[in-house]
Amino acid sequence: MAPIQVRTDPDGYVLVTIPLSLEASARVAIAGLYQPFFVEWAQGGIVLVTRAAEWQRLAARFPGAITQDGFRLISLGVASAAGPPDPDGPPPLAAADLAALVRHLEQRGIRGRTLRSFYRDHLLVAEEHLAACLEVLTAFPGVSPGPSSGG
Repeated sequence: MAPIQVRTDPDGYVLVTIPLSLEASARVAIAGLYQPFFVEWAQGGIVLVTRAAEWQRLAARFPGAITQDGFRLISLGVASAAGPPDPDGPPPLAAADLAALVRHLEQRGIRGRTLRSFYRDHLLVAEEHLAACLEVLTAFPGVSPGPSSGG
């Protein structure tokens, strides 16, 4: 496994399920969000993960949405002295590496939702499990805290 840096976004995140009947409005609203955010079209609705403050701006437009708050976003990226990841290069973590990290956390009673993106992978974890998650992750071989980790 390549060396992995772990960074925690200082902002709180929410996991929102928007009814599919509001898809057109959701697409417009989502286009105006700042990154990072993650969207998944599921059978039960549109699942959105975004900063809590961003959702507060939009929530009134989606009265049927189910909001779960109290999450933090942990970013996982390959440590590189050469700067940011190459957008044309391979994803920062192989699927097997990410799966191994998630299994390692689950064996210790910590659940996280994996979120894949172009430049790095992420874990969405409950705020109350953040410290334990970071402790377990940074004890995993090849994983270290990133330079701007918060918590």
